[in-house]
Amino acid sequence: TDLEESIKEANIIVLAIPIKYLKDTVIEISKYYTKDKHICIATKGIFNDKPIYPYDMAKKILKTNNISTISGGTFASDMVNNNPMGLIVASKNINTAKIIKHSLENELLKVDKFFNIFHKLLCNSPF
Repeated sequence: TDLEESIKEANIIVLAIPIKYLKDTVIEISKYYTKDKHICIATKGIFNDKPIYPYDMAKKILKTNNISTISGGTFASDMVNNNPMGLIVASKNINTAKIIKHSLENELLKVDKFFNIFHKLLCNSPF
């Protein structure tokens, strides 16, 4: 399938979809996911049916610590107008956070990494 091929070729899998589709998408990804891949969750919020965060749900299904969550004040208008922006990437896995930071950061987008309580407070994702 296209999803299988995309996952096989990817080093980073970015999940930037509405939360109501996240669980089904992660379940589908889990069919092809290998432990050398890094997950970057850009989806915000918690699930309506039970209080679980995207990070925790993905970790449970994929059985990996190669998961990060990004958060920050980025807007399409800032991107179009080439305004500087900032994001925070949080992860229990320092290597995953570094890889995500390196792949996203450029002269207009700065990315900071956090590995402690800031993960919960700033990225909506408890350990």
